[in-house]
Amino acid sequence: MSPAAPDPEDAGAPHPGSAADATGRSAGEELRLDGDEAMMFDLADAIVGLARLIQVADVQTAGVVALTGTETAVLRWVHRHPGTTSGETARATGLHRSNMSAALRGLVSKGLVLREGDPEDSRLVHLRLTEHAQESSRRIRLHWAEALRDRLPALADEDRAALERTVDLLTSWEGAGPR
Repeated sequence: MSPAAPDPEDAGAPHPGSAADATGRSAGEELRLDGDEAMMFDLADAIVGLARLIQVADVQTAGVVALTGTETAVLRWVHRHPGTTSGETARATGLHRSNMSAALRGLVSKGLVLREGDPEDSRLVHLRLTEHAQESSRRIRLHWAEALRDRLPALADEDRAALERTVDLLTSWEGAGPR
């Protein structure tokens, strides 16, 4: 009889028979989240759930070009930081240069990103969105807003203010790169 598949709920638990996991917990010691750890897990879980909700919202019906997840990350960064370089974008998104190059080639070939040489330094290339990308971005924003609006209850003023502060906080982390 083959061993049972691991339970996803046990993903953070040490493997039976192992001396210790990466946190120094010994085998058999239960992994518990409490206080800030539990809140951070709940936040991450909610973000992943919202991301999935948005991801499955059929953006093709919005009339936009299909993108990979990596292309989306690059496009978002270039949208928020016009004139950025590929190196800056790779660092900010946590992409390896080879993945960054592949995503950039895809975005250029789809007519979404322009590469512009720097007039003062011929080694630098700046990235900008095309008009087509800007229009697609507007369509995606509207489409995502509809997907969330259809699923979120009407918000009280204090809840709307709390959500706006949360969005500000979460977007302030963007570009910090991986830890």
